[in-house]
Amino acid sequence: MEFKKIKLSATFLLIIIAMFFGALSSVLALIIIGAGNFKMPFIGKINYADSNLGGNVVIEQPRNVVIEQDQQLTRVENDLLPTVFNIYPIKKGTDVLSKAYLESEALGRGINLTADGWFLTTSEAVKDLKANYYLVGYQSKKYQSEYFTEDKSAGLVFGKISGASNLPVAKLGSASDLTLGQTLVLISSRNSLELVNISKIGYSAGSAADLILSSDKLEKRIFLNRTFDKFDEGSVLANLKGEVVGIVSGGSAIPVDYFSKNISQVLEKKQVARPLLGIEYLDLAQIDGTIEIADKGAYVAKDPIKGFAAYGLVKKGDLIKKVNDYELNAFFGLEEAVNKYRPGDRVDLLLLRDGKDLTIPIVFK
Repeated sequence: MEFKKIKLSATFLLIIIAMFFGALSSVLALIIIGAGNFKMPFIGKINYADSNLGGNVVIEQPRNVVIEQDQQLTRVENDLLPTVFNIYPIKKGTDVLSKAYLESEALGRGINLTADGWFLTTSEAVKDLKANYYLVGYQSKKYQSEYFTEDKSAGLVFGKISGASNLPVAKLGSASDLTLGQTLVLISSRNSLELVNISKIGYSAGSAADLILSSDKLEKRIFLNRTFDKFDEGSVLANLKGEVVGIVSGGSAIPVDYFSKNISQVLEKKQVARPLLGIEYLDLAQIDGTIEIADKGAYVAKDPIKGFAAYGLVKKGDLIKKVNDYELNAFFGLEEAVNKYRPGDRVDLLLLRDGKDLTIPIVFK
């Protein structure tokens, strides 16, 4: 008899507990219905009170990523748009139409590098270095060029604006940090921002002959999931921190690392002087089917050109593995290693010849 009493009491207690939690859930339901929506951690906001939803429950995903990207675009707009110019030929005439330009008349774009008006554009945009051009920038401010110097190795032109001072300056980033698929911002006109993604970082080869590269030409490019036309020449490519990482020429972008270190040289000497090695080679890390030679390094395709630094020291068939401490691999090629130096600098080339490692000292011309 005592056992039955204890069992009845336990059953009664369970009923009381169930009634309590049932009442509590009803109160919470009323509160949620009154609020019209409910936010769940990691899922988002559940909204069912909207009369337009037809009784359906909609989960609104968190928009933190979108908001952050909007903020980054705002930063690019504020920091970089004021530094971008459209470049126009100077028209003859004195009437008002001779002073007006359509954006389709632009030869290309340029970006300002110094407060006193040194800017950068491409060799395709400014083909006549002796001519003067108008530059129309932020808030339609108009300037005139006075001087140009060409960097033939990279296909770039540095220019100087006449009488400029206190101009906004673009911040330069690094192309070595870029990755495939990374989202970047393309400034394709003075008032246009476009999100793009990296599809490839490397070389463009239309035939087998194009696989032979020159140590003295900077040919690696950033390719995007977007096609370009002549109106994109000189457009600026930036990361989401508002830093320039490339400038568009042809169907791709020239990496910022090809020109960032030369700015001080241009300011000092008003010209670009790059080291010359004189080697034509295959970048094995960028080519399929050469694994029996090596998976990386610069394979010398021809004997070096007479009069250049490597002449008589490096031979056809050599495999260059390092330039000083810079190892040549899929991310860092011979042309980029050479670009780290200036004429007159001495480096050691570590190369493989006839199965043996050799260290060859070279002085750049």
